[in-house]
Amino acid sequence: MDAASETSLLELAERPESPHFRASAERFVAAIDRDRLEVAGGPFGILTSTLPFLKPESSEDVAQWVPLRCVIGMSWRWTEPTTRPGREDLAAYLLSPARADRTDSDGASGWWVPDMGIGAMHEGKNRIRYLRDICGATLMPASMAILRFPRADRLQLLEAYAGAGTFYTLLLDGRWLTVLAHPALSLPLLRAYGIHPASWPNRLPSIDALLGSNAWQSYAHGTPSALDVEAWQHHRRAQYDRLHGEPFDILDSSPHWPGFLRLAWGALASGVAAGILTALSDSHLGVLGVAALACGAVGLGGLLALSFPVIKAPRSVWKRGHGDSGTGGSR
Repeated sequence: MDAASETSLLELAERPESPHFRASAERFVAAIDRDRLEVAGGPFGILTSTLPFLKPESSEDVAQWVPLRCVIGMSWRWTEPTTRPGREDLAAYLLSPARADRTDSDGASGWWVPDMGIGAMHEGKNRIRYLRDICGATLMPASMAILRFPRADRLQLLEAYAGAGTFYTLLLDGRWLTVLAHPALSLPLLRAYGIHPASWPNRLPSIDALLGSNAWQSYAHGTPSALDVEAWQHHRRAQYDRLHGEPFDILDSSPHWPGFLRLAWGALASGVAAGILTALSDSHLGVLGVAALACGAVGLGGLLALSFPVIKAPRSVWKRGHGDSGTGGSR
């Protein structure tokens, strides 16, 4: 197969149509290149920490031409390119469509996000700047795994203030939360995507409580250090119910009894106690005194029953169905 027929098999990597969006992607990659940013996981780690909630489209890679200004590499590590026999024309060799073959010994491969027009290289990450800045190439052949970014209407960009400073978080489907590790890189891309920062909503727990939680799950929903807020809230409510009962729950053995019956129990108990005391008084109290004592005891007992948590017991002990944590969600 000649070079022309090989080239025809490669398609240009899909990118957003907006020129503004393309410019944002190019500035994003240029900033990483300029600062020589390195994180755990290399270019893929940078991509997933900057754009959380990426999801593979399929298990098949796609051989395509990728724009060199929009792929994350580590070009600064390859300062003196050398040639080997059969690669005298190094640029032509690296730009050959054969390098998009996954089985090629010098093939280039990585990940491509069509929704953002940004990619990250795995193999071939050191050749990016050489081909772009020295050779003047604009496209590079590579075998790319396609990743999809959630639609803008599924995401919320939330700004929060905690003791350590300002945090930017991304919330997916109102449930999955992650803290943006590199907000200076993420925010311009998210704004271009149509997502703008909003204040922390009252319906969510405080950012301090969430940051102090040990429930951040590694690679939850495909994202490192994501938190299932819904499960976290459910777990906290269930935990509270297990630790805190209601006043006189030991008497309120039915889950359907309203609060006024607890008052009746307390009043009845106090009235009985008043009757016993009256009997023990050997009838030295007058009728009015007995009535006043009984009424006072009934009223005081009722108020005590409603006001003081004298008996606090876990609901799971006294009421069936209370205190169950269910799945709990987070630990």
